[in-house]
Amino acid sequence: MRPLIGYGPDLFRYTYLLKSPPEGISLFPLEPDHAHNYFIHQTVEQGFLGLLSSLGIFAAVFILGGYQLIRYRRSHSPGHKVVLIALLAVFAGRFLEMMVGVARVSDLTVLWVLLAVFAALPIAMSNPESGVEVAPNPRPRSIRQRSRSRSGNASRPRLYDWGLFWRLAIVVWLIGGIAVLTWVKSINYARAAVEVGEGLEHYRQGDFQATLASLDQAIDLAPDVSLYYNHRANVYLTYQLNPDLRPERGCSTQKDLPYAVCLAAHSFQSNLEAVQQRPFYYRSHLALANSASNLPELNEVTVQLYRESLALVPNSW
Repeated sequence: MRPLIGYGPDLFRYTYLLKSPPEGISLFPLEPDHAHNYFIHQTVEQGFLGLLSSLGIFAAVFILGGYQLIRYRRSHSPGHKVVLIALLAVFAGRFLEMMVGVARVSDLTVLWVLLAVFAALPIAMSNPESGVEVAPNPRPRSIRQRSRSRSGNASRPRLYDWGLFWRLAIVVWLIGGIAVLTWVKSINYARAAVEVGEGLEHYRQGDFQATLASLDQAIDLAPDVSLYYNHRANVYLTYQLNPDLRPERGCSTQKDLPYAVCLAAHSFQSNLEAVQQRPFYYRSHLALANSASNLPELNEVTVQLYRESLALVPNSW
């Protein structure tokens, strides 16, 4: 089934790591997140079905565009044919560029806009017949029809009001949903990045407690960014490696664990949450294994975590 349906969306990086060669003196693997060929990328993530669907989009454009140019070469206006030829040229260039380039989100957005233009072009460029019969102006009859329509509308005011209400409700619901989705998936990430920047500034100034507060706020805003959990774990590790620092507030006030063990446990827990967000990324597993090594009671777990890290990059160790 894997060749047919692929590994799944956004899993190209982790799939490539299974075959990625080591690089540099550290022997860490290369980590490209996109193939320099859109169709290979689609095949890895969505299998042969994804490849056929991607090729089918371009095939449909070229076949339909060529059919229109040949079949309607006499009936289409010169402007229509020029626009159609220009669109086909753009799609041909885009197809070749996607064979060797990296298709980013902005590039794919432009591609879909062009596909929409291509689909709407026949209707937009159509010339309706000008010879439309104009009916005589039966003024008395039209007046009677208006009066009847007014009386009919007056007899059904509630139906009209409810229909308008439901249409407005649907529009408001759609606008609200789009606004919430945009806020959660776009604006909150920018706010989280600002919080992380402030946390790094606090870290440079030696205010590690404020750094933790900033990272906690960033995690609340963007809980699926694993790097923020790793940063927070490193702050706890900094406390653990520097016992002369002002004690961390949470671990210094609790009585259940020794102070150093509490810091190591918080670091391990934060890295564990990072692994839960990116379970196929070897760096998250490696950071978790390193933090587990600071807890003597987790020696067997540490070995298992290192093995899991190795399994994710088998050619780089």
